[in-house]
Amino acid sequence: MSAHKPAETMDVRGIGVRCGGTLILDGVDLPPLKAGAITAFAGPNGAGKSTLLRAISGMVKAKGTAHFAGQDLMRLSVRERGHVLGFMPQGIDGASRLTVLDAIIASLQVFSPGLPLAACHEKALAVMEQVGIVDFALRPLNRLSGGQRQLASLAQSLVRQPRILLLDEPTSALDLRHQIAVMSILRDVARAGCMVLVVLHDLALVANWADEVVFLQDGQVVASGAPLEVMTPELLRTIYGVHAQVGRATDEHAFVTVTGLA
Repeated sequence: MSAHKPAETMDVRGIGVRCGGTLILDGVDLPPLKAGAITAFAGPNGAGKSTLLRAISGMVKAKGTAHFAGQDLMRLSVRERGHVLGFMPQGIDGASRLTVLDAIIASLQVFSPGLPLAACHEKALAVMEQVGIVDFALRPLNRLSGGQRQLASLAQSLVRQPRILLLDEPTSALDLRHQIAVMSILRDVARAGCMVLVVLHDLALVANWADEVVFLQDGQVVASGAPLEVMTPELLRTIYGVHAQVGRATDEHAFVTVTGLA
């Protein structure tokens, strides 16, 4: 991952999305999103987290703007946007017969069609080593577990070294060890200067790994800031309907303990 200027920010304003007659996002404004940091999007089911990520990435039709490096990402073509953004969806095609290696190379070639095959292999191998999936590089995607497919999807999103990385629940199918491994990778990617935007349901991961968190409810932002500043017991009771304790375990790690329903 090449270094980028840590001062880069993305300004997201007025994001609105309708699905049929249902308003999913209602004029969402976000705080400045920073390169070099992990920003988590959290909130209950149906809050609009995944839709917001897809709107920024151009995968759903949306109103609003997302200004970054002097351009509105939501007005770029798919190819132009692909040179800036990397997107990891909740899942990839479990029926695909492509090998992991071929799938990663294909992701690279879509936006870099002139890149020599040898260079593609080199980049694919490097990202597989980074994610820890070299051992099943030649296995077809349709023979992987859900967690293995998530890791392959992460490698696909990282291989182009995007300046902005968007991930929709990247740890949902992973065991505890691999959840920590993935969040460690995202921390390294952010430290190298990438802007990491990630939807997370696990509040413990948010508390431990996010630099900033944006809480959404009913298609609107209800709180944002550093996790320990905004993840109060009162907020979690209001949003999730649970009693919880939030605190700092060490200088670098926080904790969230849910003790029951409110």
